[in-house]
Amino acid sequence: MDTIVVAPHIYDGHVYRYTRSNQRWVMEKLKGCTLADPSYFTVTKKEIDTSEDVRRGAIMASSSSGPQRARILSRSYGIGILSTGHILNFTLWTPLKQDSEPFAELYGQDGILKAYGRLVFDDPELNGSAQVMDSISLQWIDAADRLYIARRNLDGSFTLSVAELEITPL
Repeated sequence: MDTIVVAPHIYDGHVYRYTRSNQRWVMEKLKGCTLADPSYFTVTKKEIDTSEDVRRGAIMASSSSGPQRARILSRSYGIGILSTGHILNFTLWTPLKQDSEPFAELYGQDGILKAYGRLVFDDPELNGSAQVMDSISLQWIDAADRLYIARRNLDGSFTLSVAELEITPL
């Protein structure tokens, strides 16, 4: 394997591609699209406790300076390389007081953002469901470029679904 691609979970619009060259790794910072600027904002415990909107997408982490709380607006839920060599970054944008908007970014082999896409599940009832989109993560991509998605079902347990990518050129 000579290429690795990474996108931070709190997605700020950049994907990182590492390519092995001359016994070392060379990093490229690829520019995608982030619909939320900034991709997160800090919140207080009181704001989390009193607002369902803030609570949705809020995270809390501990650091040496104490607990840190944030409302996440833009996330990456998986990244991979398709059989064509294109890079796929599956993102989720959670605007304030609206449903989540999932989309995929498709980068060419040159690292330039070429298109957007959306998931089309093998089970049509899953398509467009905000509840499904809030709980998914990309697990792997097979040789036919089908996407295998882990998602939380109504019982709260995880199940695997298959989806294909519907591409919309820029």
